[in-house]
Amino acid sequence: MADTTPQPPQQPAETPPSSQPHTRRVGTLTAGIALVLTGLAIGASLIWPSFDLALVFKLCPLVLIFLGIEVLVSNFAADNVPVKYDFLSFFLCIILMFSALGLSMIPYFINYVGPEKDYAEERLSKELEEDVYLALEDNHDVYDTYCYVTLNNWSRPKDATLQNLTGGDSMSISIDLRGPYADAASFASACGTVRDELLDSGLKLDRLSFSWSTENENGNIDAYAHLDLSGNFALHETASELTQRVEFYPGEAAQPTPTQAPLPEATALPDAA
Repeated sequence: MADTTPQPPQQPAETPPSSQPHTRRVGTLTAGIALVLTGLAIGASLIWPSFDLALVFKLCPLVLIFLGIEVLVSNFAADNVPVKYDFLSFFLCIILMFSALGLSMIPYFINYVGPEKDYAEERLSKELEEDVYLALEDNHDVYDTYCYVTLNNWSRPKDATLQNLTGGDSMSISIDLRGPYADAASFASACGTVRDELLDSGLKLDRLSFSWSTENENGNIDAYAHLDLSGNFALHETASELTQRVEFYPGEAAQPTPTQAPLPEATALPDAA
């Protein structure tokens, strides 16, 4: 007798999953390391204000070196493993890295162009003006002085003093003399005396300029003299050498007035014989 027991439906045979080859993505490791190091540098600058982020910017080309090493290692070490270059993720990593470093440099940029640098320069200019006054208070040829300090070291302008200025910083002094002066030599002699008094006081000068002028009845400049000294050679020249640098105009009152030459006397012609 036939077996009429219903048989369960047969299940289809399971097909083994297709094995997909593993792909090695080149650039992801370098991008990750670059992001980690960038984050560490920014964090260090927040904890230690003296940390130089500008140095991190200078080391950014090392990222390209690490990427080249990763490419070489992947090509030589990968056995039958396809290599895929992840340029998009690496490009985004570069954008994020430079954006983060740029944002972290904003406080340094504010110190360079912001009010803190201007306040420091104004403070140092006033200190320089006090030192100049102490050095020239007994010189009666000096009418007025104007002092300017320009800072190039913008990392910490609050700590800047006249004694610790670096080579990029500069001190300029403009001096108005009383006069009057008859010629360029007398003006240069007075400038040399003032210059020597400033140098003897210990001031480190970068630029020193002298001016003198007089006005006529109409209020216009009549006579003037100017001397500009910049650099070690000019600041240590003799009085005769300084005279050659002076721009001197004696004024209209000192100019000799032209006189008309007398006409020759007419000679009488001899009478005709």
